[in-house]
Amino acid sequence: VGCATLSVPLDHADPSKGAIPLHIERRRAKGTPKGVLVMLAGGPGQAGTPLDPDGIVPAAIPGWDYVVLDQRGTGDSALRCAALDAPHSSFFDSEIATCAAQVGPNRAFYTSRDSVLDIEDLRVALGVPRIALGGVSYGTYVAQYYAQTFPDSVSHLVLDSVVDPATMSGLAPATWAAVPGMLTALCAKKACSGITTNPVGDVARVVAATADAPLRGMGTTTRGRMVRAEIGGPGAQGDLPGLLMIGDLSPGMRALYPGAINAAARGDAAPLFRLAALANSGGSPPVTEVSNALFFATACADSTPPWTTVDPTGVRTASLGQAFADMGDAAVAPFSIANASAASAAAACIAWPDAATDPLTPGPLPAVPTLLFAGGQDLRTPTASARAVAARSPSAAV
Repeated sequence: VGCATLSVPLDHADPSKGAIPLHIERRRAKGTPKGVLVMLAGGPGQAGTPLDPDGIVPAAIPGWDYVVLDQRGTGDSALRCAALDAPHSSFFDSEIATCAAQVGPNRAFYTSRDSVLDIEDLRVALGVPRIALGGVSYGTYVAQYYAQTFPDSVSHLVLDSVVDPATMSGLAPATWAAVPGMLTALCAKKACSGITTNPVGDVARVVAATADAPLRGMGTTTRGRMVRAEIGGPGAQGDLPGLLMIGDLSPGMRALYPGAINAAARGDAAPLFRLAALANSGGSPPVTEVSNALFFATACADSTPPWTTVDPTGVRTASLGQAFADMGDAAVAPFSIANASAASAAAACIAWPDAATDPLTPGPLPAVPTLLFAGGQDLRTPTASARAVAARSPSAAV
């Protein structure tokens, strides 16, 4: 693997403001050269170079150089803020607002558009007329942004766990729509035999039980110690959907969800408390691997929530509640509007000053070979999102 540093302007419109060093790694092709594949990590905030390439794509594709980079604000150039970088940070609104102040005005230069311009600088530095561009999760959003901005510089697109820019409101309607089918599929072929015949109904029962008060009882830590525990209820309505979403990244956690929810619906919340303890036991990765500050700087700038940058916090909170109310109960069932609102990406951006500064307007993708991957158990980027993006391409396969 060859390593290099690419210096890019902090502000592409005014290079005099300084530069950012981006770490680049390249594995040369075997066989007759065919091109260069640049892979983009997820997040926003995830560094690309720590990832094992063989876990993403076959890194030894004959003829193709494999290039990965730490996008601006990640890796050695990670955006940092003490408020969110501490282990087990709670991500309260006060901490998020403090982080924005700590990063300062330069947070405006950490949008996806800035990363797109960096990738074009990378292509020029590699000395190739076109690149094959791949991405995972958020990386698929940047790949689409690049492909729309520089269509003549793209030879192929490979998108895994696809983000649909048309649904970047932070309300995630496609995610909530996918929940009932995902739960049903999870228990298909008698996988939940002896546990439950109706996981969707079980969730609805627990949601109703926690509408006005949390479930309380004795839970068990990961070290086996008994502790008082509670889950859900006012101020913590995001708990129940949050535990389900964690399963996107952990099949083991996802497999435990139906049994834990069914037990809670029958009055025994201990398995659900144990699931929450497992979810909270992993700790936080180092900032050089995942930058929380960059997540907010980029995600809040690229999304289109139901408010503007000038709206105060109170207006934002009310606007989010109204937006979910307009969606209606059926759109988020078996969860409630309170659950969905609390667990939404938009809720996380209420305290971040900037909103919708430079989102991607979905448009046609270039007529190049395009392959999209989607998984039926993926709620963050459901299959419907991949199909919606494929419809913008004249040559896509899902």
